[in-house]
Amino acid sequence: MRVRVCASFVTCLLILVSFASAQKTAGTITGTLTDPSGAVVPGAIVSVVNERTGAARDAATNEEGSFSFPELEAGTYRITINKGGFKKLALKNVELHVADVTTLNLKMEMGAASETVMVEASPITLNTSTGDVSNIMLGEQVRELPINGRNFVQLTTLVPGAAVGESFDNKNKGLFAGVDISFSGSPSVDNQWTVDGAANNDIGSQRTILTYPSIDGIEEFKIQRNSYGPEYGGASGAQINVVTKGGSNQYHGDVYYFGRNDALNAKNYFLLSGCSSSNDPNCRKNMLRRNDFGYTLGGPIKKDKVYFFWSEEWNRERRGRVHTHWVPTAAELGGDFSDLAAAHKLVTDSSGVDHCLGPAIPVDPATGKRFVDPATGVTNDQIPGSRLSPAGQAYLAVLPPPNNPNLCAQNNWVDQVRIPVDWREEAIRGDWNVTKKTTLMLKFTQDSWLNSLHADEAAGLWGDSDYPALSDTWNQPGKMSIAKLTTTISNTAVNDFQFSWSGNRIYVSRGGDAPTLNDKINAAMPRLFPFNDKIHGAQAAEPVMWDGNTRSGLLGVISPWHNRQDLFAWKDDFSKVAGRHTFKVGFLYTRNAKDEEVGDEGGELWAGGDASGPAVDYQGPGWTSPGFCGGGWGAGCNIGTGNYYGDYLLRGMTFGYDETQRDHTALVRWRDYEFYGGDAFKVSRRVTLNYGARWSLIRAPYLDDNKLASFSPAVYAAETGFSASDPCRGMVLAKGATNTCGDIGSTITPPQFENRSLVRNNGMYLAQAGSRSAQAWASSNPVTGCWPSACAPTILLLV
Repeated sequence: MRVRVCASFVTCLLILVSFASAQKTAGTITGTLTDPSGAVVPGAIVSVVNERTGAARDAATNEEGSFSFPELEAGTYRITINKGGFKKLALKNVELHVADVTTLNLKMEMGAASETVMVEASPITLNTSTGDVSNIMLGEQVRELPINGRNFVQLTTLVPGAAVGESFDNKNKGLFAGVDISFSGSPSVDNQWTVDGAANNDIGSQRTILTYPSIDGIEEFKIQRNSYGPEYGGASGAQINVVTKGGSNQYHGDVYYFGRNDALNAKNYFLLSGCSSSNDPNCRKNMLRRNDFGYTLGGPIKKDKVYFFWSEEWNRERRGRVHTHWVPTAAELGGDFSDLAAAHKLVTDSSGVDHCLGPAIPVDPATGKRFVDPATGVTNDQIPGSRLSPAGQAYLAVLPPPNNPNLCAQNNWVDQVRIPVDWREEAIRGDWNVTKKTTLMLKFTQDSWLNSLHADEAAGLWGDSDYPALSDTWNQPGKMSIAKLTTTISNTAVNDFQFSWSGNRIYVSRGGDAPTLNDKINAAMPRLFPFNDKIHGAQAAEPVMWDGNTRSGLLGVISPWHNRQDLFAWKDDFSKVAGRHTFKVGFLYTRNAKDEEVGDEGGELWAGGDASGPAVDYQGPGWTSPGFCGGGWGAGCNIGTGNYYGDYLLRGMTFGYDETQRDHTALVRWRDYEFYGGDAFKVSRRVTLNYGARWSLIRAPYLDDNKLASFSPAVYAAETGFSASDPCRGMVLAKGATNTCGDIGSTITPPQFENRSLVRNNGMYLAQAGSRSAQAWASSNPVTGCWPSACAPTILLLV
């Protein structure tokens, strides 16, 4: 067990670590009241009313003329201020953004209370109360900026300090997408994504999220890049807090449609290169047909009391991915390579130089010469039927026939694989003003993402074959539930309690045009271990061929495979205004589970040499073996056929091999306990000091079936002790040790510059890695893997 304690004295202070945390979305309206001479006005009654729900709170200005309303829901407010001897002051359209502080410095005019001074709040206010470095995306920006794919994540890359990699995909959703964005130089996997305060990270990779709120259902979101307060935990990077819409006293909603169609696109250049005429069916445009449509509806169930908001959206896309490879003909799959030999002969010039770009004519490893007729001894370039491998023929059955008759072309198969991608989301939210001092919010969201036929990427999500006969179907449903109770205890004290559950499932199942080929391949390929110890038994995935030959596109599939994640969080935030102080304390408790299959991804690994490089004579056991050393598609491998497909088809060829003896589901569990306290101290009208601390109890993740071992008493030496280091310098902490680290920060508004503020902040942010390490440990006790060097130096492709 590790205990880490760090304190920092800034609003931005400290994040200390958990795999998942519910985050704070409420904000604060604060300010100072003065008379025409500039003197403060104590004892004035300030009322704030949420214009959407009618929820109201009252407070009195203190002896310094200051007021504060913490734990307010993001939205638009109207404010009224009353004080004897002064005109009534009324403000409308006061905006409070998610996890933000709106500061109002107001002046009252002398006069009768029956008179009212109306003030329109400025849409842009200077933050003079906190020092966090953040950006807010308003709902209007989210909905009106052009977004390819209607994915809000694209907007997060617009803020200063955001950086992404070259392969970053922010237009897709589900497993095709990613949120691996570096903010202000922090690691891209150290960010915390939340929706209405509920955790939204997939803990396994830390680069995808569970749900994608509909663009038309987002009220706004905030990106806190650094220097945030102790109430935020779970990340050392940025905090991205999304707040969704709620119902109001007026009915509102919309219906929308966005579409794209390849009728407006140009044709793919590579498809054009293989066209025999303009009417050639292979000359189709690259398919892209996308239909995004949905609706929202919100309003009162009972005015000033109960409200609802419903959102539903569909994204339906049909893509075409152009795949190009060299595939054998039907005759070659039967062992007859005479057509390939004839093609080589046609492009060999008078000087004997062969200009064929296809694979080499296979040679017999037993003689080093081209195959001959056993009866006559005449070269016929045919593998004898008795020497053909049924296992190799079964594995190559996934290949389509060539659609380019030129066997000496770089690629003789060019096709457009149809890829369907569907996404749907339903979200329902209810708000109930239980009493004048108690409000309840309930929210449920359900996402569904399905890539039902072929993976969009060139080698699939995890490495699929490029051919439509056999592929994986990827399905990722995500769900989220939230219950939030806000109680106004007094005019100066508010409590906010929230429970949330968020989770997802990933199901990888058989797909493609001929999924039954998987069973035929499994039946034909030899195994070391029986199917009894496999999670999916005889339904396990076909063996994966890990050979590095990009021209073949022949790799394998990894289905079936399953994964689940459930994150439960209980959190409470209490705020108390006392004079010039706004104190905040709170706790967070989480119970988390991640179940992921380990060892069955792809069944077994058959390995060969990299056929894209020079010829190499691979020897001995391992990932590469004699069977796949035909380099550059040419002959030159002393112990192979010199032809990629010839190696598959010839009985008795050897391959490097790796098989997991038994599969296992890693039942990873972890819990987090976190507490924090902080204060916003208004030293004067122009100086605000923020300080606080967050304490986290971080227990190592464990496996629910007790199959994880990480400590051996037999090798422990008491005299060596245990190394303890300062956690503020990035090291571990021994049991029982505590350290304090921190700094001090302040926000100052100079008298001569009302539209400027000076901010000084220093903070310490820590994060813990995802669950991958525990998943890896799950296979180490007992030993489930069997490496070729220990179990089988090679295995024959022989049946």
